[in-house]
Amino acid sequence: KREAYLLGRVESAYVARVVDFFDDETYGLVLVMEFIEGPSLAHVLEERTLSLEEAVDLGVDLLRALNDLHSAKIVHRDLKPGNIIMRPTPTGRPRATVVDFGISRLLADKGENEVTGITRANIALGTVEYMAPEQILNSRDVTHVSDLYAVGIILYRSVKGHHAFGDRRGEELARAKLIEEPPALETPRRDAVATGLIAIVARALKKRPSQRY
Repeated sequence: KREAYLLGRVESAYVARVVDFFDDETYGLVLVMEFIEGPSLAHVLEERTLSLEEAVDLGVDLLRALNDLHSAKIVHRDLKPGNIIMRPTPTGRPRATVVDFGISRLLADKGENEVTGITRANIALGTVEYMAPEQILNSRDVTHVSDLYAVGIILYRSVKGHHAFGDRRGEELARAKLIEEPPALETPRRDAVATGLIAIVARALKKRPSQRY
């Protein structure tokens, strides 16, 4: 019900579309969503890394999706490769499409309302590998810049083939995100595309939300 309510607010070529929502006598609440052809980004990254040009295209698609979501006052809170489908297009360049809004949050003037409020204080919701530091501390107070942190981590992972904080997981990874600055994205190239992407990722991964875009 939450997911249908949130996605019903969004019209975007980069976000999975709600087709129908109804209460079935046998199965209960049913959410019918657009079927998107193509592999998930997670599946793609299991097989290879992305070129810098592919990473830029991915970043543009993700930021277009977030622009549409944030304009509707929705914070995704769980943006990760498994929630991104690489939809084929006639041009041959896949279009990243964001799915799975099960823990998304509607930014409201007076906190979360009855429909969208599933977060208690001091609770972390999301996937630690892609979660912003402030989201680890309290997922209820995250803003749109938390999603931008996830984009930075995704781009880093897509180019390097591993997480920005190495192979650390769980509590060790969460602690590192809170106290350490992530290493800069490194690439053997020194052209404008490379230096621009490095700078964008570095700013997106700042620990303090006020220092990001």
